[in-house]
Amino acid sequence: MFGVGPLEMLLALFLLAALAFVAAVVIRWALSGVHDTPGTEQTVRDNDDSAEEILNKRYAGGELTREEYLDIRSDITREQNA
Repeated sequence: MFGVGPLEMLLALFLLAALAFVAAVVIRWALSGVHDTPGTEQTVRDNDDSAEEILNKRYAGGELTREEYLDIRSDITREQNA
């Protein structure tokens, strides 16, 4: 009754390939960890910040307790003076 011709088959394959490509791009973006969406935390990707600046940002952001902050800061200053 309704036969599938070569043109329909080619169109179906093209649509499947396009869908797979879009899915791969979305998955790669989601797993990259860096997004420019306002209100989301971005991961540190560059090495422009010093260890102390990164530590201060993590403490200010609530990622570290005061004790953890002080311990890490003493390690950083000890390494810088060595």
